[in-house]
Amino acid sequence: MRFVVIREQGQGWDRSRGMREQDYWLEHVDFVNRIVDEGRMLLGGPLGEVDQDGKSIDPTEPVGADGTYRTLIVFEADDERELTELVDDDPWSTHRVLATQAIYRWEMLVGEIVSA
Repeated sequence: MRFVVIREQGQGWDRSRGMREQDYWLEHVDFVNRIVDEGRMLLGGPLGEVDQDGKSIDPTEPVGADGTYRTLIVFEADDERELTELVDDDPWSTHRVLATQAIYRWEMLVGEIVSA
């Protein structure tokens, strides 16, 4: 089964630092690379906001006091329990850098996901 997961900055997120400067970044990257290699994470990345003037904001930069860091991830898992265990293994979950906001069962109807 495929799932779409929306995650947001957690209590461990430092709003003054960009995505790649957050604590446990290297451990998070190692985790992501492993689950991609295992075929359990199909795609993912930060979601950028658009400001009042219609300008796209770089989601990898510091969000500041008013912004919210969000990411969208597509996972492959047998069920929601397995998915939750997988997400909980992320060092950014353990250290509350990211928190899961929503989980959706996803049936892809158009397109295809190919390996990068």
